[in-house]
Amino acid sequence: MTGKTVRIWTIALLTAGFGSLPGIADTTGLSAKDQLAVSRVMASMDFVRRQSDGIWPGYALTAFPLVIHRRNGAAYLFNYPGPLPTGFVPVVGQPGAAVNPRPPRFPSGINTRQRIGNTVGVSVEARPDELITRTFLTALHEGFHHYQDVQKGFHPPGTGTTETRVVASARDWALAEVEQTLLADALEAGTMPRLKAAAADFLAVRQARHLALGTKGANSEDRLEAVEGTANYVESMAQVLAAEIPSASERESMRFLRRGRSASLSGLSRRLRNNLDTQALGRGRFYDTGFAMGLLLERLNPGWKTAVEHNQSLGALLAQACGDMGDLSKRLAPVENRYDVGQMIIRLQALTDERQATKVEAFRDFNASPGRKVRLAVNFDKLNGFSTFESQPALIDGNNRLMQNGSRVSAEEGGISIAITDEVIQSSSNSSYEFVFFVDPAALRILVDGKVLSVAPGECRGTVAFTSPNATMAVDQATVSIKDDVIEVTF
Repeated sequence: MTGKTVRIWTIALLTAGFGSLPGIADTTGLSAKDQLAVSRVMASMDFVRRQSDGIWPGYALTAFPLVIHRRNGAAYLFNYPGPLPTGFVPVVGQPGAAVNPRPPRFPSGINTRQRIGNTVGVSVEARPDELITRTFLTALHEGFHHYQDVQKGFHPPGTGTTETRVVASARDWALAEVEQTLLADALEAGTMPRLKAAAADFLAVRQARHLALGTKGANSEDRLEAVEGTANYVESMAQVLAAEIPSASERESMRFLRRGRSASLSGLSRRLRNNLDTQALGRGRFYDTGFAMGLLLERLNPGWKTAVEHNQSLGALLAQACGDMGDLSKRLAPVENRYDVGQMIIRLQALTDERQATKVEAFRDFNASPGRKVRLAVNFDKLNGFSTFESQPALIDGNNRLMQNGSRVSAEEGGISIAITDEVIQSSSNSSYEFVFFVDPAALRILVDGKVLSVAPGECRGTVAFTSPNATMAVDQATVSIKDDVIEVTF
């Protein structure tokens, strides 16, 4: 978890069958398949540690605790320092691995940093019916964020996320599509001059977009690329190196991880060349643009990883690596002519207008919802993250993200449990998450320290239990204030 932005990934990499494990007695209730999956996770973590110079120097999943927990099932703990937390027992024959068949509930759907026992590590979730090896890339990605946040003090420029704007204009949208095509051209270039020419054109388009966005928007994009793009790079390099293991037996043991270099590159190029919709113009596309710039820098500047850890943006490093490109602004017009950006803008303006009208109507309807408005504010230091399920793409207005009918928000961590199963607006400040939703006052029940709270103006603090048909929460310590027909719960 980075920048208090939740990442929820679905990884499906392993379909092979498993045999038995000879010579290992099952004292933990694990099936042979699960025992083998544990051994393969351990082997993969050791592989990443040994290959760290080729993946990311200094990064190793073995450096901190990792929990892989099945939803409503067992939790597997790796690399825990000292005595195991209550309920965990060692996995026989796998030093450093433990299992808890009936663990306390972990935050559902959330892959993020989390307190584990008496320390902080990474928690990822597996579906009830999947082997834990399928979550390994998720663990690798989230573990790298842990490395960025804690072990290296990795704080690139910019704050917030581009979810706050999605599409600045039809021109921004058109140039973003051209930008990604140019990155794909650079990745596929067969010679260094062609690579640098495509990269220079990309940087010219990026410069024009960032000038229009302003410093805050530009820094936000740079930050996402430096944080999420590098995490995608780490995932890919681990897959590539696993595919290149000389030992056939070791390569076979990590078949769930390996992916050839050409397959990884072609998949990235294909995604970059796809036309963007308004959702892809949010934060998601920067996972791939940052990943692509990392691959280009791999060819142009071998020291780029150290520079990123010293807060330099990938775009700035790419410009430095390309050398003297002249006046980038003079490259813009020829690029726009080549891609017929004028016609792209006409096509995209209609889509932008249509989406804007839909968004305005949706926010208006939400704010006119019947019932009592509830505003829930949660400090980042109380909650690492939350899970969302969106029945349809969220609508973005400034810093507000409207998750529409049928959506769900949930979080469970420490003494906090939250579930919202209706339309909700989510936003973030520099220090907290905020959720706004409406409840039926006739069906609402709030207990503070076990006593029913009268829904009348006032304020109190204590252990809070909040129940309504579309929202429930339980918090060890929170403040409830009621004013101007709005219920605020803060902690």
